[in-house]
Amino acid sequence: MKLSVRTVDRVRRDVHRWFERRTYDGRDFSPVRLLARKEGPISVVLPALNEAATVGTIVSAIHRDLVVGVPLVDEIIVIDPGSVDATASEATAAGAVVIPEERILPGHGRIAGKGEALWKSLYASSGDIVIFVDADLEDFDTQVV
Repeated sequence: MKLSVRTVDRVRRDVHRWFERRTYDGRDFSPVRLLARKEGPISVVLPALNEAATVGTIVSAIHRDLVVGVPLVDEIIVIDPGSVDATASEATAAGAVVIPEERILPGHGRIAGKGEALWKSLYASSGDIVIFVDADLEDFDTQVV
């Protein structure tokens, strides 16, 4: 089916309006205001394979700002699918619980990849809200959370 130029333009306008109404900036949501509205536990999960260079800095910032500073986040979990560097020790030292991926639901098999760490983390975490953060971000800001 071929769409007319007119139809495509209408769809594009609709998409742009949708994004205008549903795009937010982290600065719009202060941790203190979010804490006042919090109703259940919040987990932050970082899937991390060989991310020793960045994972500690990210976990440390989340721990400092959103666990200790404003107690918005209840747990920080790093799912490690088999790092051969210091990912686990860096994350632990910064305040995360590190769980080797192969220990989560081992009876369900294993398919290597980020998706595996993500879905298994839902079983391993206790939060009503689970936030995924990449462990390789170099200019991390806790507003991402």
